[in-house]
Amino acid sequence: MGGEGVDKVKAFSRPCSEGGFTLLQLIVAIAIVAILAAIAIPNWTEEVQQSGYQTTLEEGQSAVRMLNLMALQGQGAILTQTGTAITISANSGAQWSGHFPQNGQLLLNGTALTCLSLNGMGIPAANITHPHCTQSPSLMQWSVGYANKTPIAITSSTNSVNVYD
Repeated sequence: MGGEGVDKVKAFSRPCSEGGFTLLQLIVAIAIVAILAAIAIPNWTEEVQQSGYQTTLEEGQSAVRMLNLMALQGQGAILTQTGTAITISANSGAQWSGHFPQNGQLLLNGTALTCLSLNGMGIPAANITHPHCTQSPSLMQWSVGYANKTPIAITSSTNSVNVYD
């Protein structure tokens, strides 16, 4: 009868070899994870920015191509840019739209573009589309800007239809 109490105490006590991590092991593991994150995060951030820059470049090239194509096919077209959204409307009724990533924009002669009309020959002309655009540059040098990077040219142009790089 006296041994029953000792068995109950043994049943509730833990063995000394039970598994787990020591505080030192946890600190070492956290330090290793922190070092790996410090190496990986800057590379990941640069990769995200490069992807956004490439997308901006491709979207800008598409917008300029579509503007010229729609102007030539539809007897004139208008390109409007609001923030990161681009819309091209031809006088024939055809439409095209696209979006730049955040911090991306289309530039004409080094400045942000809001509105540009082209006539049916692909030459800038004011008041041929609705709504009217007042810009009518004689030379069109298209480029894209993204974040803090230097703008990159996407066309080489003359006074009329653009020639693509």
